[in-house]
Amino acid sequence: MSSEELLRKIRNLDEEESSSFQGWFLLAASLLLFAGTGFVAWGLHFIILATVAIFIHELGHLVAMRIFRYKNLKMMFIPLLGGLASGRPRRHDGYRSSMRVRAARARS
Repeated sequence: MSSEELLRKIRNLDEEESSSFQGWFLLAASLLLFAGTGFVAWGLHFIILATVAIFIHELGHLVAMRIFRYKNLKMMFIPLLGGLASGRPRRHDGYRSSMRVRAARARS
């Protein structure tokens, strides 16, 4: 595989994004599991407060990732543990590294 083909594949990875529906479905399904198991373990009052607090906390992570232009942002609840916000940077480190190597080779 040539370096041009490799760069093209890395760029294509950077452009792939998951659907918005997947993110919302993941959030809704994990919220139901979190609330259901939390209700059984801790009761209604506590699980409502915990859910709101975790949601606001993870939303802060999502806002920060949005500011730094991350893509594929997702949030989910982890039953009996808490929450998780995830995303990917717009450019892969592999892309940046390959561009540095390419520039270094061009100078040689």
